[in-house]
Amino acid sequence: MMNMYIIGTISPLNDIDFIKDTVTFELPKDYFDFLKEYGYGNICEVIYFYEPDEQHIKNTFMEYIDELWDWQNEKQKNMVLNGLSIGGTIDGDIICCVNDNLFPYVFLPRHLESILSFENIELLFSYCFSYYGFKELYFDPEFKSVIKMISLIKNSSLDKLLINNIQKLFLEKYKTDKVFDKDSQPKYIIQDIGGWVYMDLVYKNSIRVKYQSMHEAKANEIISFIEEKI
Repeated sequence: MMNMYIIGTISPLNDIDFIKDTVTFELPKDYFDFLKEYGYGNICEVIYFYEPDEQHIKNTFMEYIDELWDWQNEKQKNMVLNGLSIGGTIDGDIICCVNDNLFPYVFLPRHLESILSFENIELLFSYCFSYYGFKELYFDPEFKSVIKMISLIKNSSLDKLLINNIQKLFLEKYKTDKVFDKDSQPKYIIQDIGGWVYMDLVYKNSIRVKYQSMHEAKANEIISFIEEKI
């Protein structure tokens, strides 16, 4: 399995029997290997793995599935309709497992009509990483996660210099463990809160703080520090 920087505390799934019981076909072993190592969460806040849902595709797309994607045949379409939705992307694409021993992973693009099939999870990841241009991988667990959105809009107006000042003061006060996307939309990792502080230097209108609930006191200290500067 791949090597990724881990933010905070992960919650690997040791008991996977309940997932196996959701479908009548055999799910790929490398999917379970991933869950046993990382649990639910996201990769680079772009690819998401959530609790699997065997009804999601059928309930959401059944009525107009022929209009959304091109199918090789009825068998392929029925496999997907009866597949297990296991994740997706920030763009609304869907990742599912289907009853196909050769190509058990199917990627349903939101904005394309051609579906993609993969032999294993590594090839699925390679496609996604190449498409999104990932340079460094990190895993952000869903476990006990809380996200606080802090708006920088005050009295219906936005001071676009404000976020730069807050960023400077924040970095002077707090030690960060790592930073991703430093030059555009920096995500400062703070392992003491099991999360990060994300500063949108593009739109300059918000700051997000993600933490794990067992570190709420430390996270609230950081949130209060930021809000006092607005």
